[in-house]
Amino acid sequence: MKIPTFPVDRNQISSKALEIYYEGRAKVDKFIQNPNSNKNDCLVTTKYLNNILGRLITSSNLNKYISEQKASLILGVECNQGFNGSTIFSAPASMTFGVLGVAGGFLKLLNTEDEIAFIMSHELAHYLLAHDILAWDWSEKDIGQIFLKKMLQERDADMLGLQLLTNAKYNPNSAIKAYTTMFDRFDSWGPDPTHFNHRYLVHNLDEQIKTFGYKSVVETHFPTDIMPKILEEISKAPLCGAWKAKIFGC
Repeated sequence: MKIPTFPVDRNQISSKALEIYYEGRAKVDKFIQNPNSNKNDCLVTTKYLNNILGRLITSSNLNKYISEQKASLILGVECNQGFNGSTIFSAPASMTFGVLGVAGGFLKLLNTEDEIAFIMSHELAHYLLAHDILAWDWSEKDIGQIFLKKMLQERDADMLGLQLLTNAKYNPNSAIKAYTTMFDRFDSWGPDPTHFNHRYLVHNLDEQIKTFGYKSVVETHFPTDIMPKILEEISKAPLCGAWKAKIFGC
């Protein structure tokens, strides 16, 4: 068992994939900068999650790498109106065009800050491994190989995400708790088109914790002083991303 080498040089990905990626990112940036799309309905939740992301980045000495990227890493949070009023995110958390998206309503399912920190560290790992660019490399035509590639990417993001989580002094066992909660809900919604074999992913995390001897630490509870405001902001937010909510009713 080996932690994936990171971070990768995102500019060494195939030129076609990079071209598609930057075209998509330009549209996202244009949308974000549109004052009519800013609902400002998620300020407290976004600040809280941004602090968690900052802790994950700083504890693994990633600030310089991220600051040097052509398309900067952005945190986007869906609350009552979606991310700035849109419905561009399709899952509880996602990494698309360098935007780490979190469905605010997903916080209602989790029990500790450590659990949401793992979900975010998993998406950060996708960024560090350039999976959000590789997603636009369509050279592979065999559907079986495409599914296998995606499964291996999810496994690698889990492994690196768990390392990032422990670097930030969060409880490694929270990763399994978060996935168990999320996948139980996924199963009730229907097939998950991105993570496929949920049991394999949970088993792999458990084996990684044992192999590397990650130490359990006291979990961090959600902050009681701002939690009422966060719950107010996410009161109408879907649990799984507004786009997926339309499909699965989650």
